[in-house]
Amino acid sequence: EILQGTFLPILFENLTDPIITGREELAAPKLGCDIDVSASGGSRSVRMSWRGTTFAELEWNDLHAKPQTNGTDGTNGVNGTHAKPPGPPGPPMPKIEDNGLFMYRYVPAVGEPGKADAEYAVFDEYEKNTPSSAGAQQEAQDQITKSATIKFSAGDWNSLPTLHHIAQGLADVPIYGIVEATVKEVPSVGDVRGAKRIE
Repeated sequence: EILQGTFLPILFENLTDPIITGREELAAPKLGCDIDVSASGGSRSVRMSWRGTTFAELEWNDLHAKPQTNGTDGTNGVNGTHAKPPGPPGPPMPKIEDNGLFMYRYVPAVGEPGKADAEYAVFDEYEKNTPSSAGAQQEAQDQITKSATIKFSAGDWNSLPTLHHIAQGLADVPIYGIVEATVKEVPSVGDVRGAKRIE
């Protein structure tokens, strides 16, 4: 069986209960922090911090509804220009399906640094939308933009004692440009009963 999906390296949340249950029962890579979300017109911003120390700032401007498309014509969406210089036509790009989230469970052994009590990959398949008696469930439409900024600050042992190594890793990721940024508002979340261990 071939599974196709999106790898989720980390997920920040601001409530203890879903963080604990998500990590213990579902292997979700969740960490806690304060999350401040603001919206104004076609702009959104998110600031993440820990006890007053900000380590992540994300901003989207000029957001608009994502157009509905049935495929790709080989362009990158910028005035029909090609992502690569024009050349001889090649085979069409295969459609990559996104059927769920890949996560990685790692439980360290007590008193034995570098050794794991559990270590394996997990796949959480997306729930299929099913029509109800009131009609099909409507989801909020995605909003997209090419005008966005992402900033991570590493912090240190004193300012981010439990997060600085993660913030450092995020800050070290080079950002050469924004191709497209999406804001997705999900009206509800599933119970992730489809999460399963994979080898």
